[in-house]
Amino acid sequence: AVVIIVIIAFAIAIVLPLSYADATTGPKDNFIRATFRGQERKKQYAAVAAATSALDQRFTAYGEELERVETFKYLGRFMAQDDSDVQAVRANLRKARKVWARISRVLCSENAKPRVCGMFYKATVQAVLLFGSETWNVSTAMLARLEGFHIKI
Repeated sequence: AVVIIVIIAFAIAIVLPLSYADATTGPKDNFIRATFRGQERKKQYAAVAAATSALDQRFTAYGEELERVETFKYLGRFMAQDDSDVQAVRANLRKARKVWARISRVLCSENAKPRVCGMFYKATVQAVLLFGSETWNVSTAMLARLEGFHIKI
C-alpha cells in the first residue's frame, strides 16, 4: 500500500506543471518561445561575428599589443592558427622515433624475440605516438604519415 502511494505521488509530481506560467500557456507554447529566443541569440552572435573577425582583432596585455604567431605550444601540445594538427603529429612522430631508438637498442642487445619487440612497440611507442590523438583533425596526409611510421618500424 505504501509503495502504491509513493508511485501515485511521483506520477502526480511529474504530471502537474511546475509553475503557473506553464499551466496557463502549455508545454508547446513554452517550447516555441524557447526556440524563438534561441534563434534570436544565434542571429545576435552571427551579427557580432560577421562584424569582427578574430584575425582583425588586436589583443593587448598591460597596454602592450600581443604578437600574432602561426603556432605555439599550450600544455605540451602544439596549437596552430588555422586549427591544423600537423605540428602535433610531427612532434609525436619525433618523440616516438626517439623512444623506439632507445628501446630497440636494448632489445637488439638482449636478442629479444620479434613477438617481445612487438609488445614493447605497442606498449611504449604507440602510446607516445598517439598521445593526444583523440583531439586531432586527421587529414589523409597526416594519416599516411602515421601509417608510414608504423610500417617502417
